[in-house]
Amino acid sequence: MPNDDGISRRGVLEKSSGMGFAMGLPSVTGGFEWPWGDDEDEERDDSAADYSGKRPVVFVHGAAGSATQFESQAMRFASNGYPDEYLAAFEYHSFSYGAGSFSGGLLSYLLGGGDTKPSAVHERLDERIDEVLAETGAEKVDLLGHSLGTEVSSAYLSTKERADKVAQYVNLDGFEPDSPPGSVPTLAVWGLSNPDASIGGAENVHFDGQTHVEVATSAETFAEVYEFLTNEEPATTDIEVEPAEEVTLSGRGQVFPSNQMPDDLAAEASIDVYEVDPETGERLSETPVATPSIDDDGYWGPIDVDGSAVHEFVVSLESSDQVHHHYRQPELRSNQFVRLLTSEPGTGIDRLIEKSDDHTALITLRDKEWWGDQGAANDELAVDGTNVINQHTAPRDDRIIAPFVFDDGSDGESNLDDQIGIYGYLPFLSGIDQYVPASSPPDGTVDVTSTPRDGDGLQREFTVPNWASSGHRVSLYFPDHTQTR
Repeated sequence: MPNDDGISRRGVLEKSSGMGFAMGLPSVTGGFEWPWGDDEDEERDDSAADYSGKRPVVFVHGAAGSATQFESQAMRFASNGYPDEYLAAFEYHSFSYGAGSFSGGLLSYLLGGGDTKPSAVHERLDERIDEVLAETGAEKVDLLGHSLGTEVSSAYLSTKERADKVAQYVNLDGFEPDSPPGSVPTLAVWGLSNPDASIGGAENVHFDGQTHVEVATSAETFAEVYEFLTNEEPATTDIEVEPAEEVTLSGRGQVFPSNQMPDDLAAEASIDVYEVDPETGERLSETPVATPSIDDDGYWGPIDVDGSAVHEFVVSLESSDQVHHHYRQPELRSNQFVRLLTSEPGTGIDRLIEKSDDHTALITLRDKEWWGDQGAANDELAVDGTNVINQHTAPRDDRIIAPFVFDDGSDGESNLDDQIGIYGYLPFLSGIDQYVPASSPPDGTVDVTSTPRDGDGLQREFTVPNWASSGHRVSLYFPDHTQTR
């Protein structure tokens, strides 16, 4: 909500961030001084690079992000002939990385900070790139960074030895240096909030109708990125649909926002996967279709699934009665970037969710902003028939990708005229006070329907049991695209 000066609460945090931690352009806009200087014999030698070929792609997410922002693009790369091992993501604790700024410090305090230093993040990125190079036998990778991930990537490329491992770089709506980082050939893609942004000496593309996260996940961006990386247009910008019986899924269970699975949690966490009736949310069998094991870092899979089915992933901890239900729409094709984002009970974001035996708490996620103040261009998110997206709960400039819907105060009342408390200060999140009756055990269902602004009437629906928030968390994953099986 705007303050008396007309600046949103998120805008205050964004302007206060010396590291550009929040969602817009960083306040630091100058270029790095590359340590190897300007002498011709010290400059990068890319004369032997084959820019028409395919190289491994490594994606670096932004603030409050994870590999989920690479899901759709990875499937588009795969649809254009990239092998799975050529598609990789690097995940880190973005709130801790930005803790030197006011907003980063606040978010680390609220949601669990840690003491990760930027230099440690850069070292881990270097290790990840080395792993990809070793696994693929490639000489170099192509690097993609989004939002804060562009700052991470630019700092990484400031070391010549590291820059020499990167053939081409894509800067997605974030850091704005004066010139291509590390002299690596660069494509910069900008959204509607950065209409005048550019990187000197880079290829700059603007999408004036796309918001910050949408820029990272859209088909239009994919077309630009693919052509830049391969020197040819993609055969398709759609996600090629695989036969339902050939779909496999793999991914990671991890704590939001650290993108880590602490050792104690990994040791006691379990995942059960069920097919559910899309009309009722009831499990089609008491026996899971898969119970993948979880390694020390939270990775699981691959598992075989029916791509035409709605699935429920249940994340449980031995030491807690609280379980987290993750529901996913039918899968278009195999996907190795499924992320089951959760919280350790009583910590992090879990502390900010009101709990009761009498109401359901929903987390609705889509890696494309929900718009609630754009008239005919609005999205709709109906919870039991009530649209909870409006100019108060999801203004376009707040860039909301994860509305948290629950009964604030457990008073049995709803209030859609403001966001819940601290959520107004958290990037990409919105707290929405909507009372959704629940019971323990469930005695009914909750219907949640998404109508995307550009879907020509497309509706995606989840029907789930009315799990009581005292012991259950419910996450609903809506695709950022409008394709259906």
